[in-house]
Amino acid sequence: MYDKTIINNEEFFVEWLANKFCYSSILEAIVWPSPGLVNLFDNGSHNDMDVKIFLNSSIFLKKYFKQAAVIGYKNHHQIDKIFPHLREVGKQAEKEMFLLNKGVNTHKGTIFLGLLVCAAASIVYKNTKELSPVSICDQTSIISKKYLEKDLEYEGKNLTTGLKAYKEYGFTGIRGQVIDGLAIIHNFSLPILKESLINGLSLRLSLVQTLISLISRLDDTTILNRKFEVDRIHFAKKWALKVLEAGGIYTKEGKKLIKVMNEEFKQCSISPGGSADLLIITASLYFWNEELPEVQEILNEIS
Repeated sequence: MYDKTIINNEEFFVEWLANKFCYSSILEAIVWPSPGLVNLFDNGSHNDMDVKIFLNSSIFLKKYFKQAAVIGYKNHHQIDKIFPHLREVGKQAEKEMFLLNKGVNTHKGTIFLGLLVCAAASIVYKNTKELSPVSICDQTSIISKKYLEKDLEYEGKNLTTGLKAYKEYGFTGIRGQVIDGLAIIHNFSLPILKESLINGLSLRLSLVQTLISLISRLDDTTILNRKFEVDRIHFAKKWALKVLEAGGIYTKEGKKLIKVMNEEFKQCSISPGGSADLLIITASLYFWNEELPEVQEILNEIS
């Protein structure tokens, strides 16, 4: 948990915040099974990356999440200045990520969400001496809403996949989730993570259950990156719902279906990256208020 005495120690606080975010990013990369995604044992639907690339990228990017925390901390009374600063940091982070990974995109979505959430967390903590998940999620919207709504109105050429999905299918994507104050996290995925842990599931399995739940709920436009067909999103959501209806990670049938789901995703080249990004944010919001377990606890499950 956080020590409230660090509120007046900016340097310590932003380092602590970024460390826990980095920890959550590492967890997402190693947790298994994670249908279509890279994990400790499987490269999912990716033939251009593995868990080592993800871990290196996660650790390298920590400095940018720390920068975001500093921006939020220093500008907590000047909200309008924050998003433009974060956007510039994000551009630099993406550039450096692609250089590090030799052109491979490991964390573009995580950069976008992570910078916003780390800045929002700093603002909330500076103002309230608390790290309320609801307040942090709301603050992400306050920081960015007018800018993201303007993005959605863009009518130019060379649209990103997310903007193209909005124009053609009405999916607001991750921008819409942020505009909505990340309600999908504080109303849905974070309660699922907490409930899974309370029910006695290990951290790894709790994160898997949360991931499958996110896939079932999210219109994940990152799934359209490889093939722009809306049925791919519906396919992913239906598979996740099928797993959950069978009991998810709690039952033998659910676990069996997750394996089949992974193979189906790989066959169709589906990688639910948006859900993975939201899992990182969910874990971060949890660990900013709880003690960190050792990563070794997850690695001990390897048999």
